Amino acid sequence: MDEYTNENEIIRVNRSFDFDTFNIKESDKTNLYTLERDISENQEKVTKELCEIAKMLYEAREILYEYGDGCFNKWFDNLGFDKNYVSKMIDKYQLVQETKLEKAIDLPVRLVSDMKKEDLDIEQKLEIVSSEEPKEKFKEIKEEIYGKEPEKNEVEVILDKIHKAEITITKQEEKIERLKTKLERLRDARDL
Repeated sequence: MDEYTNENEIIRVNRSFDFDTFNIKESDKTNLYTLERDISENQEKVTKELCEIAKMLYEAREILYEYGDGCFNKWFDNLGFDKNYVSKMIDKYQLVQETKLEKAIDLPVRLVSDMKKEDLDIEQKLEIVSSEEPKEKFKEIKEEIYGKEPEKNEVEVILDKIHKAEITITKQEEKIERLKTKLERLRDARDL
């Protein structure tokens, strides 16, 4: 954590970027510090706004639930929202509610989805959301629960790819045979 003073204001910035490695001039460092602060402040505003949107979507879903299947979907579709986006925002909002940390709204969609699939207790969720590296923390917690995942060697990876390709080829060959049969039937019907 670095501190610097700008017009009697103390600004704290978490950083791992080493300005000295790149011989960045002091005047440019000062400008970059200001940009870092502004970016950080704007990110906080964006987080709050995303959290508000997610909360509103959650509340709308609760209101429209009693009006039957599809009502909520038609409502958010009318607003121009995608079903996947709405679902993920609601998942993130529910995580915010559980952890009481708005920071959860900024987690990657895949991570929130993976967390939802696991039977994590609130302490584990808090650890993940609070972590500087949430993906890594999630991986660590999963390893604590299930043990370390065995790493595949290169041969196993290639064999998996070959197996998947063979399945795809078989399905395509079956499709070709069905189409040939259909073509024959159409030709026979035309000749009658």
